[in-house]
Amino acid sequence: MGNQFLVELYTNKRDLVKNYLDLTHQKNMVLKDEKLARAERIKKVEELINSRAEYINKVDELDKEISGSEVNEVQSKNSSIQEIKNEIVSMLKEVQEIDREDNSRLNEFKFYLKKQMKSLQAGKLSFNTYAKRSRQVQGFFVDNKK
Repeated sequence: MGNQFLVELYTNKRDLVKNYLDLTHQKNMVLKDEKLARAERIKKVEELINSRAEYINKVDELDKEISGSEVNEVQSKNSSIQEIKNEIVSMLKEVQEIDREDNSRLNEFKFYLKKQMKSLQAGKLSFNTYAKRSRQVQGFFVDNKK
């Protein structure tokens, strides 16, 4: 396994991480888009998260292949490989920053949903308490014999 093979593996990894970054940007835009209904935003974010998971799995497979093919340290310190690694690291840092921002948005949304659920639950409780129940129309027989 030569140096060119490692460069090819790292290039493939960079491309996958680039796609992962693009999906992260899309997720961020969907979360910021106030025009979409909440349910639609949730659905799109879920689809994007699932797509991102597929890319993570592909990157993991490539990492296993890379670790299995890195025979010596001299090959992995090649300037072109180091350059690709640096690009990958910078993209992953950008993903991390965007994910932090998105997590705060998602936490706000989670708080909103909790609040809505509590108000629905309180409304249901008050309805059940004050709703008139129909009286029993038919009689019934109680046998007191023992």
